[in-house]
Amino acid sequence: MNTLIIGNVGYWTEETLKIAFPDDSIILCGTNCEDKKSGNIKWFKIGLEGRKARYVFETFNFERVVYMSEYLTYHTVAEDELERVRRLLRLCRNSNISQLIYFTSDVVCSTEENSKKMILEAGENLFAYYANQFRVDFRIVRCPFLISPTLKTDYIYQLFHNAYSGKDEIELDAPMEEINHFIDMRDVANFFYRLQDNWEVGDKILRLFPRAKCSFKTLGDFLKKKNTNLLVVYADNSAVRPKFSKEENTVRERFGWTPMYDPLEILDEYYEEYLTLNEQKPSLRERIKRKLHLKSWTMMVIEIIVGALFVEYLNKISGNSVQFRMIDYRLLFVVIISTIYGTNIGFIAAVIESISLVAAYYQRGSNWLMLFYDPGNWMPFILLFAVAAVCGYIKQKKDEDIHFVYEENKSIREQNNFITQLYEQVLDYKNQYRKDLIGSRDGFGRIFEVVQRLNNTIPEKIFTESIPVMEDVLENDSIAIYSINDPTARFARLEVCSTNIAADLKKSFQLEGYENIIETVKKGEVWFNKDLAESLPMYASGILAEGELTVLIMIYHAGFGQTNNYYSNLIRILSGLMENFIVKAWDYRKAIEERIYISGTNISNWDYFKEQLEIEKQAASNQLVSFRLFKLDPAGNSIVEMDSLLQSKIRNNDLIGQSPDGFVFVMASQVDASSEQIVLKRFLDLGLNCEIVDPASV
Repeated sequence: MNTLIIGNVGYWTEETLKIAFPDDSIILCGTNCEDKKSGNIKWFKIGLEGRKARYVFETFNFERVVYMSEYLTYHTVAEDELERVRRLLRLCRNSNISQLIYFTSDVVCSTEENSKKMILEAGENLFAYYANQFRVDFRIVRCPFLISPTLKTDYIYQLFHNAYSGKDEIELDAPMEEINHFIDMRDVANFFYRLQDNWEVGDKILRLFPRAKCSFKTLGDFLKKKNTNLLVVYADNSAVRPKFSKEENTVRERFGWTPMYDPLEILDEYYEEYLTLNEQKPSLRERIKRKLHLKSWTMMVIEIIVGALFVEYLNKISGNSVQFRMIDYRLLFVVIISTIYGTNIGFIAAVIESISLVAAYYQRGSNWLMLFYDPGNWMPFILLFAVAAVCGYIKQKKDEDIHFVYEENKSIREQNNFITQLYEQVLDYKNQYRKDLIGSRDGFGRIFEVVQRLNNTIPEKIFTESIPVMEDVLENDSIAIYSINDPTARFARLEVCSTNIAADLKKSFQLEGYENIIETVKKGEVWFNKDLAESLPMYASGILAEGELTVLIMIYHAGFGQTNNYYSNLIRILSGLMENFIVKAWDYRKAIEERIYISGTNISNWDYFKEQLEIEKQAASNQLVSFRLFKLDPAGNSIVEMDSLLQSKIRNNDLIGQSPDGFVFVMASQVDASSEQIVLKRFLDLGLNCEIVDPASV
């Protein structure tokens, strides 16, 4: 089963995941983890906001989704919990999920009303409403606070870190005699294993109980043992804790689950993990290097002090030299410091040199009155600060430009890395699927071949390959594939079709009158022409993208032995495989649109146009499609103007490209000898020179 764990996933480790979901392919998405992969487990550092989460849902067909609440972390404030739940449910709505689990905090069981309890209650109600509305089997699991010595946002990690770093005082929010309310992740993993093994057992809302025996005094004594100078302060009053009774402990009776670990009994084990994974003490050399780094404050102060003293020394030794008296060392020093460190530090250097200049005036016999009342004496001081401002501004502007380019580059790299990881995971997913198919019964061997032939990132190539594949598997030569480019479109346009029916099919048909077919295929079902209406196909299936019908697959004729449930299920399997690949190909194309089209237009670059032309030529040679290639002379029109002129004269499945010599080519899909003159006249009416050219000559 494909399992998605999303939300507060930082507590999961490879060990606990293998305990909880031993046979699953697992994807984890959260902001408190790092991108990595291990076997059938893949971590993505993404949140629920943005397009990346949607890409993950569209790429993998998850059967089980587990949402980990942020409130499972002790002392967490997550006011956007409801918004995260809402986003997740919106993504789940377009997926075929069979199991939905809300793993939340048992703070909701508290007897005292507070904001956390209200938010968690609302989240549970939202989950339950969605599951009932869309008929998804769900469980709400209320759990004590999780604990992790390696997660930096975790309560126990922060206590370990404070003790290790030598803090004088740590404040615990409970009296020393109060029993803890934590649970070990190994116990949680064991529960998940039992839950999926006995899914139908138990209630919709389940509650886990901790094996809590140790008090907060145990935690305080342990911290003081690790830092003998530490003062642990306990709270006077007990914090609000969830109440529980033995009657509520139904998981022990129905699942045979009981916690094995009290986290405060194994603090030594946790602390070893903390030291191993998080705190490697730097060597003396590394600490000195860090302190004396070129960009550090320590190095900057040293440079300013040494530089100012050196300037004074230069002024002193060159005072009697005619040649060197022409050089203003103070101004030079301000220029250097401002250029390196910016305006603020430049002003500090200007102040230092101003003091030095005042001292120099005094040595020459000037006094305060002469300096203040003679405007001629002000100029050196003004120049020092003006130079500091100008040089500092230039430096800061350069830094801002570099930072902007760096951030933009970082964003692009992250997006490319994410797409690459997604693609690699899909390949692994496909390879696993291939193994499953090979190991299955004889009938699925042909499906394996389908996967191989449809595995492509170019939608047109998938359409071209799909007809021979479906003809072979279905043993039928009356198949046509139509595209619907807009949810509000009134027509479906022919993409590819079997050779035997090409002459009989219209290049497009009006969707009015096909309401029953559309309504059925939108539900993910195969429509069957049980009334044997001559104007309608025998079977129809569809491909959905983001909940909207985008492709219709029509089987126009079927033999007597092909009107059964087996044949209908075979069509559904092929449609599902095709949907899997075509939707990913569309998403990939969207991700690289900037590389396909000329900026600001819908006209493709020449390399992409030629690639698509080769695909169409191959499909036409196999008599799967018909098309015509038109060559237009822009006649002085810019590429943007040509784009504006042509948009009203072409269809959504036509493609425009610009050749290196400046001519514009239009590849008109599903145009043959009977309709080419109509299309040609459409372009000539624009006042452009246009001709039909042989695709082989391009």
